[in-house]
Amino acid sequence: MGSAIYQREIWGLAARDWADLQEPMMISVYDDVLRRLGPGNMRSLLDAGCGSGVFCTRAVDHGWNVTGLDATPQLLERARRRTSAVNFLEGDLEVLPITSQSLDVVTGFNAYQYAGDQRAALAEAHRVLSEEGQLVFVTWGDPAGSDATRHYERMIPFLPPRPADAPPVYAPWTKEDVGELVGSAGFVIQDYDVVQSHWLYRNTDHAVRALLSMGSAVRAASLVGLDIVTEATKDVVHDYLRADGRVLLTNEFVIVICTKRP
Repeated sequence: MGSAIYQREIWGLAARDWADLQEPMMISVYDDVLRRLGPGNMRSLLDAGCGSGVFCTRAVDHGWNVTGLDATPQLLERARRRTSAVNFLEGDLEVLPITSQSLDVVTGFNAYQYAGDQRAALAEAHRVLSEEGQLVFVTWGDPAGSDATRHYERMIPFLPPRPADAPPVYAPWTKEDVGELVGSAGFVIQDYDVVQSHWLYRNTDHAVRALLSMGSAVRAASLVGLDIVTEATKDVVHDYLRADGRVLLTNEFVIVICTKRP
């Protein structure tokens, strides 16, 4: 099953902290996308890689008929606790358990760049969308504009080398880069924008626990031990500590809305 097995192993280990502490940091980006899409009016939307269902819940509140798909049972359990108004499915981005041409919108927040086969995953999104359907592709922006890059860079020494042909986790996704990728699956870009997301944590403990729930940190901790990864995370967090005791990381994301090529 494509990339599902690997993602399930990583994201299941810290599912509670991801659901409670880290995924809500993306709310401003989620709401930005919903604003761009407009009222749902009970149109159908699939959130591919839905995590613990934060976006799905907000999409329901905006009138969408929502399905969420994720590879990680532990995150889906959290999502189902969050809302009963969404049909949550366990599955793989590269093999969607969805009928062809049955959806109005497919969203993927920091999802498609982690697929084992990005083009196959996007081709599946193309398959399940109606002819007038839209794909929303959200990924990291320029690493230089994202404080979270610092944390990932601290994890790199603890992680095995990535395959030479593997896409980078943090990359400056230009409009041309995204256009080439989505174009290979039959999409054209309708809207491309770069936005900021401000991750404001209550204190250092909140920030450390939240960042430790991210995939790279979970993987690193499984290899070298939680204590080592925690100390490295504390070092990063210290640099973003404010005078009021809160911690602020500002990150850059790319929002791309695509339609099917005529």
